[in-house]
Amino acid sequence: APIEAVDETNYSLAAGARGGFAGDGRWDLSATYGSDLIDLGLKNSINRDLLLASGRSPTEFDLGRFTNSQLTVNFDINKPVTLAALPAPVELSAGVEVRRERYITEAGDYASTYSAGSTAFVGLTGADARSHSRSVFGLYAEASTRIVPPAAETAAPTPPCPGGATTPSTCRRSTGS
Repeated sequence: APIEAVDETNYSLAAGARGGFAGDGRWDLSATYGSDLIDLGLKNSINRDLLLASGRSPTEFDLGRFTNSQLTVNFDINKPVTLAALPAPVELSAGVEVRRERYITEAGDYASTYSAGSTAFVGLTGADARSHSRSVFGLYAEASTRIVPPAAETAAPTPPCPGGATTPSTCRRSTGS
């Protein structure tokens, strides 16, 4: 019986750095690259049309490959700024992200695509072969703060115990709990 053979290779690499500026400001820079390569094959099969036309057919085929890769670079900054009119600092933040994506399909061998192609799984043809890519860009800015001062912390009054008990332990005994 035909056997689909898949050889997949994934890898990624990420790096980054963080630091400070202007006292309490913070920055963060990162980059990540990843890729996935899939080679497709077929074993224990033939191309019947190729066999009829030439008298021979391989029994193993290279059906093609798919490659996907992505590179992302990100930079963020954050800086608290104190304004006398506000009860808390204003947190100013901004960032940018750039991503490059690429997707490639590559044709299989001639025998996998001749006429009706290999039995059980036809290879990718030259017409199927493509390379697509795109760039994605993102940008943000944010300002946040607390505009109302925190409420004064006060202890809630303890409700009186029935029967005039004065401590929690005597209160529980006198209430039956």
